[in-house]
Amino acid sequence: MLRSLFFTLGLFIGLCGGSLFYIDRVVLNIDVTQQQTEGFRGLFSTIDANNKQVVNPPEWLAYAMSAGGFMTMVFSFTLSRKK
Repeated sequence: MLRSLFFTLGLFIGLCGGSLFYIDRVVLNIDVTQQQTEGFRGLFSTIDANNKQVVNPPEWLAYAMSAGGFMTMVFSFTLSRKK
């Protein structure tokens, strides 16, 4: 059970990281104010002229998520099987 959990989690993170190779920015269809995007949420996001939140993921995030996800998948094969 634990083995399949790590494999699935690694696959999900790896595929999300792989999709970031094709995404330059994401425009959320939410009206926001400057006060709502302060702090941690505002780390990679800005507000455009139409008061929509724009998320600009850095280029290294795609590599980090892909590598971390696929290394988690490799780790899942090293876990012992229950007999």
